[in-house]
Amino acid sequence: MNMFAMMVEKEFKAADKDGSGAIDKNELKDVLNKLSKDLKLAQVTDEDVNNYLVKLDLDKNQEISQKEFGKLFQEMIAAKKKK
Repeated sequence: MNMFAMMVEKEFKAADKDGSGAIDKNELKDVLNKLSKDLKLAQVTDEDVNNYLVKLDLDKNQEISQKEFGKLFQEMIAAKKKK
């Protein structure tokens, strides 16, 4: 497992507070706020959370899987690099 995959797995497990194996909307909001703060990006709005949920939830089950979460992580890092 590469360094990025290990980081995604660690952050996913931390974000999945109820241990369900998926991140729900409230957990997504928490993780987006944490990543934004850590990466020194703008504060996340409810609209941002909804947009990310629609964009990342490929199977449309209203939750984010670890694979889907990896895409979020990539986007947040890319946003930091552009800043």
